[in-house]
Amino acid sequence: MNHRPVVQAPHHIEMLREAMGFFANNFDEMRRERLEEIIAEISEKSMYRHTDGELALGAKLAWRNHSRCIGRLQWQSLVVADERSCVTAAEVFEACLRHIRRATNGGQIRPMITIFSPGNPDGGCQYRI
Repeated sequence: MNHRPVVQAPHHIEMLREAMGFFANNFDEMRRERLEEIIAEISEKSMYRHTDGELALGAKLAWRNHSRCIGRLQWQSLVVADERSCVTAAEVFEACLRHIRRATNGGQIRPMITIFSPGNPDGGCQYRI
């Protein structure tokens, strides 16, 4: 990629700093290409979207690093359901039902988190949790 987008707004710079910190702390080596994708997405959309792997790792590490949770020793077994594609309240409801079915697992409870989209800067989200 020859052209590097310029991140100018203060909140863009802070968002980029947080993204770089996440990768620096959690991955041995971050591909330069992915960092360029993140810079471009923040410049264009004022946000960036984690890949499935980044989302799962971030959720697991957040649970592992929470000092007051007694269940955190099981952090590696956390099942992460990516429901960021849900747009309507009905889709969120169905995702919640799927979460309950998968987490209860026929009586064999499993650690699970379902992650929804934080919303869009353009206000395209039709639900609020």
